[in-house]
Amino acid sequence: MPFYGELFCPTILSYPIITVVSPQNTSYTTSDIWMNITTDKPVNSCVYSLDSHLNVSMAYTVPMWYHLSTVPDGFHDVVFFCKDASGNICSTNRTYFLVDTIPPTMTVSATPIRVVPSSSTVTFEVTCFDATSGCSMTIVATESYLGRINYLKGESSCVLHTAECEADTHTYTVRTKDVAGNQNTATGAFTVKKRDGCECIMSGECFQGPCIGLSICAPLVPPEIEFVLPDSKEQLVIPLGERSVLLLRVKNPLEIPDSIEVNVYGHPQKIEYWLYFVDEGSTVEQTDGKTIIVNLDSKSEVFIPIEIYAGKAGIYQLTAIAKPANHGLEVHNSTTVNIVAMKKENGVYSETPGLSLRAISAVFLFAVIILRKNCG
Repeated sequence: MPFYGELFCPTILSYPIITVVSPQNTSYTTSDIWMNITTDKPVNSCVYSLDSHLNVSMAYTVPMWYHLSTVPDGFHDVVFFCKDASGNICSTNRTYFLVDTIPPTMTVSATPIRVVPSSSTVTFEVTCFDATSGCSMTIVATESYLGRINYLKGESSCVLHTAECEADTHTYTVRTKDVAGNQNTATGAFTVKKRDGCECIMSGECFQGPCIGLSICAPLVPPEIEFVLPDSKEQLVIPLGERSVLLLRVKNPLEIPDSIEVNVYGHPQKIEYWLYFVDEGSTVEQTDGKTIIVNLDSKSEVFIPIEIYAGKAGIYQLTAIAKPANHGLEVHNSTTVNIVAMKKENGVYSETPGLSLRAISAVFLFAVIILRKNCG
């Protein structure tokens, strides 16, 4: 808007000087605008013209000429005229101003909505519209956080950063202003819960997993357990009377240390008496021949050797069951152990027919075929 100020009538020094008190070259949030001026010398009358319309007479009370005008929303200009006793008329330059009485409209979108993890962010998208003066700024505030959106800089969103391991509900207030100063307000709330790995007392404090062991927020997932066979075979084959080793992988997937009880069962049961866990130092505590306690740090795993003695030919099933101390989610894994009798021919060991399942099946089928031929 053009600069305005006092206007001097330079041609005749005796002309009065008019000073515009109101309106100023600014914006107003009310339609009631005072038209106020003062003069340095007494004058008989003063008028003003709003937006080049007809002159409006002004009243006088020492020391000011004044008139209260109702001005609609929009951009306007005003010129003042005063006449002294000699009939000399002096006027001002145009004063430009804006009237905007309507608050901006806005749409607030918070992402994520309602519940967010600690050590994360909440993004507020605030769409603003103002037809008269335009949008200026939005402030998003809680008792702990503050964000700003400056529309004059082309911004449309702000981000609030949640604190580390906090659990609290925050009420936020969104205040959007237009250039004139009108304000629109919206309120809402979001809840912050502790992310995985944070200390806790109750599960209600945690964002995702429960409060495991009344100590830490973590997802409720079972441990991992798996028999690892050599060369990725489907079963472990052991010659009768010999010893072999297979590995048992145990993993703690939690964010906290855990003690995992591992039990190994056999079917037929007699294979349980032919196996034992190889000592793995401080990580593994052996309680009896088929039970161990595995102490693991968070996100760690261990491979535990199990030595098996092939006491009698046959096919056996081994099942390992893992039970964590921090929660009751058990998990199991099974594998097959085939103990076979072997004979040596030309320096090469082979399964003795009739002692392995495949050999027994082959002999049985062969016998059936011979029997059918003889009967025929």
